[in-house]
Amino acid sequence: MSKARGLRGRFGHERRSVEGCAVFFQVQSGLLCPYAPMPAFVGPFCVFLKMRALLGLFLDIGFLSGRPQDLPASRTLPILTGILALLTNYAVDTGFAQNGQRFDFALAQTSLLGVWIAILLAVRHLWVRYGQTIAAVYGSNVLINLITWPLSFGRGFGAVGSQVLAIILAVWFVAIITKILRHALELPLFLSALMSLTGIIVSGWILITLFPLPQS
Repeated sequence: MSKARGLRGRFGHERRSVEGCAVFFQVQSGLLCPYAPMPAFVGPFCVFLKMRALLGLFLDIGFLSGRPQDLPASRTLPILTGILALLTNYAVDTGFAQNGQRFDFALAQTSLLGVWIAILLAVRHLWVRYGQTIAAVYGSNVLINLITWPLSFGRGFGAVGSQVLAIILAVWFVAIITKILRHALELPLFLSALMSLTGIIVSGWILITLFPLPQS
């Protein structure tokens, strides 16, 4: 009986979300009659609104004003953000001549990030938060990669400017991860920052050991 109620509640919530989007469209378009037929583009319009809201949540996290628990608890979101993180890691990792080695490096980089977050949450017995936490981490990784992408071409900023901007982006990424871990693990800021730095340094050491950069 309780399971049936749970299913009704979940599907009822989804139905109300769709109806709420339709009502929003009616108000915006002046179609105030609840029985007025909806145009065919209302469905894509609702999807656009949800995607825009989701993008806003990721930007809030990236600019240190959002929390991982603000993201929807979805099974698809961690997979989607993980794929985007893999693709953007591949795009900015231009230190390898062979595309196969470059892809392996990006795959290892993305996987280490996921394993590291999983270990931290497992130690704190907070595995239930893994989906939202790793989605926030991967989404932040994508944001930093998109900003870093111009640096991978080696022009437009100059040698000194590129190094300074790279340092700023690295510090920014550490700050984002620290904020995410603070909320996900319920730890003080100092411990969260220490775990962020430790995880990034250890991951970097593993990557350099597995994929030594070619000698120039």
